[in-house]
This record gives sequence, C-alpha cells and structure tokens, in this order.
Amino acid sequence: MWLCRPGLTDDPCGGSLSATTVAAKGTRTVDADTTSANHRFDCFYLYPTASNETTVNSDLTIRSSEINNAVAQAARFSKVCNVWAPMYRQVTVSGLSVANSTDPGAYTVAYDSVLSAWNDFLANYDNGAPVIFIGHSQGSIMLIDLLRAQFDTNPTLRHLLWWRPSSPEAT
Repeated sequence: MWLCRPGLTDDPCGGSLSATTVAAKGTRTVDADTTSANHRFDCFYLYPTASNETTVNSDLTIRSSEINNAVAQAARFSKVCNVWAPMYRQVTVSGLSVANSTDPGAYTVAYDSVLSAWNDFLANYDNGAPVIFIGHSQGSIMLIDLLRAQFDTNPTLRHLLWWRPSSPEAT
C-alpha cells in the first residue's frame, strides 16, 4: 500500500509544488511549480508517528494524518526525486507507551511492514536509480533499522544508496 509513488492517482507527494518565499525584509516571491515526471533519484520516505488509531499498531488505511505529513515533509522532494512513501504499520500515538513498556514487539510489526514495502519497491518498481532515504521520528528509526539489516552486509543494495563522499578515501 503506497501513500506516495510516481503515477499514483491522488498522490499527496505529487501535487502542486508552488510556494511563497518570504525574505527577511518581508518581500515575497512565488517559487514556481517546476516538477518533472522522471528524476535521476528515488526517495524512500517514511513519515513520523502520525496515527491516532486506538490500537498499538496502525492498519494500512490512508488517513489525513499520513497525507498531511506527506504533504508537509515529502512533497517538496518531488522536485528533485521520485518520492516513494509506503503506508506502514507504525506504532500509533496511543500505542507508544504500551510499545515502550509492555509490547516491544509492536516495533517489530512496524519494521516488518517497512521491510515488506521495501521489498515490494525492489521487486516491482526499482529501476536502478540511486535511492535517498528520508524519514522523521519513528520513520527515521525504521530506516536506520532497514539500513542495518538490509544494506550493511549487502554490497549490491549498498550500490543503490546515494551519498557524496566527503573525502577521496570514502569513494
């Protein structure tokens, strides 16, 4: 289940990207919508804790909380990359205290959901473009776990990651 992906109808990451820039002196300029359909990079975005469901883990229903996060945090990236944002069974706002005390398996459910989305991306959508991971809060935690488990020991997957080496030794 994808919240955002290229070609998706009603993609919250693919709408208008026009924005108003306000300078320190108060002058305003409109930053035009200059997105294109295909980019050199793919961005894999995981939103922060957003679900207000009463369960410990969210279901995969797209709700306004996930849409609002995608618009606020990921949509602007579609100017420079193809944004892929899966729905995942994150630990809900109400489930955080339970997951941190009596149900640590809730994070496993969330991670397994992210891993499933990543595997779906690789199997069905990956075109070999470099991938940039973008996450916030719980989404960042899930991405760190994904990097450790899937990339640290797999040179083929590591090749997909895009980074700028800071020194010649890092290349």
